[in-house]
Amino acid sequence: MSDLASTLQQTLGDAWRVDRELGGGGMSRVFVAHDLSLDRDVVVKVLSAETTEGVSADRFRREIQLIARLQHPHVVSILSAGAAGGSLYYMMPYVTGETLRARIAREGVLPVQAAVRVLLEVLDALEFAHEHGVVHRDIKPENILLSSRHAVVADFGIAKALTESGTLTSAGFALGTPTYMAPEQAMADPSTDHRADLYSVGVLGYELLTGAPPFGGNPQQVITAHLTQTPVSIEARRADVPHALAEVIMRALAKDPNDRPQSAREMAVAVQSVTTPLAMAGRTAPPVKRLRSPLVAAAAALVVAAGVYVAKARTANTAAAPVAAGSDLIAVMPLSAVSDSSLTRLGQDLVVTLSTNLDGVGSLHTVDAATLLMRARKLPSPLPLADARTAARELGARSVLTGTLLRQGDRVRASVTLHPVGSDSAIASASALAAPGDVATITDSLTWGILQQVWRRGAAPSPTLSAVTTRSVDALRAFLDGERRFQRLDIDAALADYRRAFEIDSNFVQAYLRYQGANSWRISPPDTLVDRRLLALKDRLPERERLYLETSRLPGPLPQRVAAWKALAARYPDYPPILKAAADPIIHGGPYHGIPLGDARPYLDRVAELAPEDADTRFHQVLIVGPTGTPDSVAASMADAARTMGPPWGLVFGLSQRLYEAQLKGTPPPSLDAAFPAARALAEESRGQNPFYTLLGTLGVSEPDFADYRLRALASVRAAGIYSGDVARSSTLGEGMLRISRGDWEGGLRALRQTEESRLSLGDRMTGARFAGLGAWLGAVEVATADSALRR
Repeated sequence: MSDLASTLQQTLGDAWRVDRELGGGGMSRVFVAHDLSLDRDVVVKVLSAETTEGVSADRFRREIQLIARLQHPHVVSILSAGAAGGSLYYMMPYVTGETLRARIAREGVLPVQAAVRVLLEVLDALEFAHEHGVVHRDIKPENILLSSRHAVVADFGIAKALTESGTLTSAGFALGTPTYMAPEQAMADPSTDHRADLYSVGVLGYELLTGAPPFGGNPQQVITAHLTQTPVSIEARRADVPHALAEVIMRALAKDPNDRPQSAREMAVAVQSVTTPLAMAGRTAPPVKRLRSPLVAAAAALVVAAGVYVAKARTANTAAAPVAAGSDLIAVMPLSAVSDSSLTRLGQDLVVTLSTNLDGVGSLHTVDAATLLMRARKLPSPLPLADARTAARELGARSVLTGTLLRQGDRVRASVTLHPVGSDSAIASASALAAPGDVATITDSLTWGILQQVWRRGAAPSPTLSAVTTRSVDALRAFLDGERRFQRLDIDAALADYRRAFEIDSNFVQAYLRYQGANSWRISPPDTLVDRRLLALKDRLPERERLYLETSRLPGPLPQRVAAWKALAARYPDYPPILKAAADPIIHGGPYHGIPLGDARPYLDRVAELAPEDADTRFHQVLIVGPTGTPDSVAASMADAARTMGPPWGLVFGLSQRLYEAQLKGTPPPSLDAAFPAARALAEESRGQNPFYTLLGTLGVSEPDFADYRLRALASVRAAGIYSGDVARSSTLGEGMLRISRGDWEGGLRALRQTEESRLSLGDRMTGARFAGLGAWLGAVEVATADSALRR
């Protein structure tokens, strides 16, 4: 161990172990030390005595304490500072990876996209530091570290700390490195400000794109060139650099600071703007083509063509617009808010907007956003990459998009990275800076940045959020509120949220689509105005939503419609709305057409894997398990349903679960007042537009084994005043059918006689007459009684 290393070890004490020296230059020596208490490596930079001559160690330490408050994803933070053997040192986290200098030495020029990514991340760090009054003064490849393909900037604030702590004797450190030094910095102009850093970024960008800095020679020659010479144009050195990007870099190299971009934010926006496919191509880009197909005229035609169409569409589209391996099916995870929980909702909003914007562009598809958000509620925040990859894999994705949101003044920086589900390596990354409410700009910028890097042939498309969904944050959040409520089967509230969304933005087609879906769940007729608007906007829908809509409107007998849904489910095996739609006609009508009820089960089981908290799925699983399962499987299914559903269904299935468990254990059923919560919820629900009046009389429990309990509980509910007036009269429909199912024709017809006085539909009020006729035919009811009922 060298003398300096030994001195450093003594200074740091037993809590640290100085392991090795990394190297350094004339101004410092760099060591790796291990923090024994936290089991982590750190870097310790020991400044030379010449560099720190005349510097107060105490003031240096105080200045470092202030600078250590700089916490940013692209800034290597400073942990501590002190003095060792007459030399000052400061400590930083050990960043795995390599310096940008090492990459340049290995590769020479960088691909345009890689260079742009580095520049944006360096500018992101500079913007943050400049806003906190810190100018770097020594931006160069040696001070930029590459970790997991991201750039982080080291040595922030060291020049400021030394300046504020004494008189610097080392002009090299005080002024920076000649190759990257702004003219005013080289002249030691006391008015030098943050724009000197932007000049250094210009030099850096020039080197990344051409393989060499703009000026070479000895330090004096380089400084003279910075002061007097104009660099050779970037395009003269490299023809494939977009003109707009070269122009931004050359502007940053202006001799006069007033002619440069005036802030890191301004320069970042300029660089970001040239990363759109339009600027990269240097010409007008064609409109984005999302996969479309004409409306199929009949279910039979769709079924016959499905296999051929799917094969041709995927093959042809992949050939026309291939994307990077693994990036064709993406799970977009919520972006994590960094140190500002108020951005959490925006991180969830971007799951919807990014998923919608990317889906159907070429051969690229995304995991259903609603399903992913439901799953994400169970995941930790911030979300570790390993957990994100696991969740994405379970959702059927081949890659996962993760990211962060960081507030910067009145704006927010969104940074995302696309990873394959099988490794930590990065496929692509992008960053955007905008106002927190400007979800469209954030979404479009991130979308374009990702597409540029995954596109493999021709100019990447540039889809816009406004073309496929909404630019309104308020409309988007109303829509997401509706999604969350529908997942709990809180139908009325979901309908109100969806309506609020499309009233805010009359072009928000997904809100119309979801509204009609929720409305049909209640067996209500379509809202004609909503339906008309939905059809007018349907071409704005991403492919799978549009095919879902078209298939739902196909005419024809049930077997053909079932076949059409099965074909579509085969094409989109991980999209819950289509899977549930494939199961629904089988459950409600399949057995009448020779289609086994069990055919629906694989679809619902897959949805339950994708979205375990989806109440609609659990509800329909009960409808399958109830007639075919064992008592214990039915009880388990009821428990899942009760757990996921809001009122009234959660309470109804909770009561059913308790009855089944009592039967399994051979214990008495619950008390009669245990049915009161379910009855209250059903009474409240029945006052809505489409009352669940049949369930009023059965308390939602349809199993014959529990008929006695239900009838006694129903009497208690009425006695307690929970059912009164028309609700009580409507409950006689279920009661009458329940009594007849037990063979009590007289009691059943007596109850159904009261149904005739209710506000139910004519068909429901005629139930008693129909059963009376059936009973007479069976010999269970006197002919005169049946005749009287029919005459009424």
